[in-house]
Amino acid sequence: MTTNPRFCGICDQRHITKTSSDWCSECNQAIYTECKDLHSIIKALQHHSLIPIANYLSLGISFSLVEGHCPLHDDEYQLFCQSHDCLLCLTCLEEHMNCEDVVRISKLTKDIKTSEIFLETKNGLSEIILKLSKLQSQLEDN
Repeated sequence: MTTNPRFCGICDQRHITKTSSDWCSECNQAIYTECKDLHSIIKALQHHSLIPIANYLSLGISFSLVEGHCPLHDDEYQLFCQSHDCLLCLTCLEEHMNCEDVVRISKLTKDIKTSEIFLETKNGLSEIILKLSKLQSQLEDN
């Protein structure tokens, strides 16, 4: 995988340099326009959601530091233990067999963008941005 998200990870593995157009959070790599088509044809990858690379880059470095894979078992996180407040891969689950509140991540995030808390947070952030913008204007005027 390429370390620079501005270049396609698939092309990089073929020793070709192509500018990326999209980001796949499941694969954790940047994808070139032509590779995007291949990515959507492969059955195992068809349900991966891609976002424009500009949107991914705008998330900032702190977001890219969040790993989607378990570093201990090199497996994708699929579960969340609410008792221990931690992400789990299927191998990690063995250590949490006695925990009663282990849930699938997909179940937790299913309706997150339409949830009331998400919408309130989004509106609150919009208000903060507006107030900061007004404050900046006032400071510049002074």
